[in-house]
Amino acid sequence: IYDEQGGGFAFDNEDGSRKDIRYTAYWKADVVLDSKGEKSIRFKLPDNLSTFRIMAVAAKTGRYGTSEKTFQVAKPMVVMTNVPRVIRPGDRLQIGGTVV
Repeated sequence: IYDEQGGGFAFDNEDGSRKDIRYTAYWKADVVLDSKGEKSIRFKLPDNLSTFRIMAVAAKTGRYGTSEKTFQVAKPMVVMTNVPRVIRPGDRLQIGGTVV
């Protein structure tokens, strides 16, 4: 989720790299709901620019229910470079990139 504070790099750390890469953004096995069956949960998202899935399973006295939603984490601009994995002395190349 984009935070407009600050500026400069499109990354979160001073050196321009994303450090907190996690495939599970948050996990909580037991969440107690209020009398309306609702609960708000806040957590810090990792640095992944990805789509995450929220899954909920509820059970009480022989009844159960499930729900699932997705949300996307994005930054205002990302440049994906197309650089060869190996470059040898004397090689000539063009390096390109894609702005997404």
